[in-house]
Formats: sequence, C-alpha cells, structure tokens
Amino acid sequence: MGTPAKANVEIIFDDKQHCDKVIKKITKFVVDANKKKLNGDYRGDYDIEIDSIRDFGIILSVNSGRVQNLEWQLEKIRDFVYPMPEVIEMDSNVWVRGEGPSFFK
Repeated sequence: MGTPAKANVEIIFDDKQHCDKVIKKITKFVVDANKKKLNGDYRGDYDIEIDSIRDFGIILSVNSGRVQNLEWQLEKIRDFVYPMPEVIEMDSNVWVRGEGPSFFK
C-alpha cells in the first residue's frame, strides 16, 4: 500500500472563445484515462473527476492510494494540456493523508 493523496488541479485557458474546444479535449482525456484507454506513456492507473467548469478554465479532482501515483497522474495531465496553445496555466494543491482516518494536510 502507500500513503493516500489527492489534488485539485485548475487549468486556465487564454480566453472564453477557446473554452469549449479545450474542455472537450480534457473531458475525453479524463474519460479515457479512467477507462484505461490511453496509450504509450499515458497508460496507467488514473482516478480523475471533473470538479467544475468555469468561464476560463476547468478544475479536476485527482485521487490516489499512493503519493507517487498522484504525482505521476499530475505529470501526465500537465504533459497533455501544456502543448495546447489555449492553456496558459495549470495549478494544483496536493493533500497527503496524515494521522487519522480522514485528515489530509
């Protein structure tokens, strides 16, 4: 086993005009990742949910039973979105389970 961890990932787009196009790509990535349909370097264990969609971005919730896997998932999300010229920023907050059954720090 390992140390459980979770993250909220906010992906910001350059303007509202590109929002729908990028959200469709990211949504497909999330669905394919969770169904283990990604190929090559992207193949692996994912646990990603779309938390919310905003005017200029999307927020993902990423979970894992191991910190290392969470870090790997975040790297793969970054590798997928950063080549898109419409994406201007990706920011994440990471919580690692500490003492007790539901305490994350």
